Amino acid sequence: MIDDDQAAKELEDFAEKLVRRLVRRYGLNWGSHRREDVQYDLFVAGWEDWRETGNLGFARQRMSSRSVNVIRDESSRRQREPIPESDCRRSDDEESSGVDRYGSYVDDPAKAMIEAEEIDRLTRRLTDRQRRILRFRYAGLTHAQIGEEMGVPVRTIQREWSRIQKEMENV
Repeated sequence: MIDDDQAAKELEDFAEKLVRRLVRRYGLNWGSHRREDVQYDLFVAGWEDWRETGNLGFARQRMSSRSVNVIRDESSRRQREPIPESDCRRSDDEESSGVDRYGSYVDDPAKAMIEAEEIDRLTRRLTDRQRRILRFRYAGLTHAQIGEEMGVPVRTIQREWSRIQKEMENV
């Protein structure tokens, strides 16, 4: 049986190894503080499991499975994060550029107007429910979130989304 100091050292080394693997495998651009935070969280989770069971292998396995949650949470955070205006594509010629009605920068306002009219023409063929679903999807909501917002089952949203896609392909 190993003592607390040995277990802590092994779990700390394993947490550090897990974080290095996550950063390398998923190409995460984490600073040292973020890496230390994740390493600490994994270590604490492993330590709690080791204290409950006394089984170091079980604690390491639980740390590994929790590292997947870290990636899921990071991905979710990135999706919810707004895109800074400085990352938007801008035209070199400020006079000919503008912002289209959806808030993104366009190079040619006339071309943007034609595209907007085309989008309007396509969406006129959709039902009111389908237009609402389309707006929600382009706002970044999932099928479950749209269903909750509209008060309909998720399967209905999925079926309508499929019909929207078919309608757009047929144009």
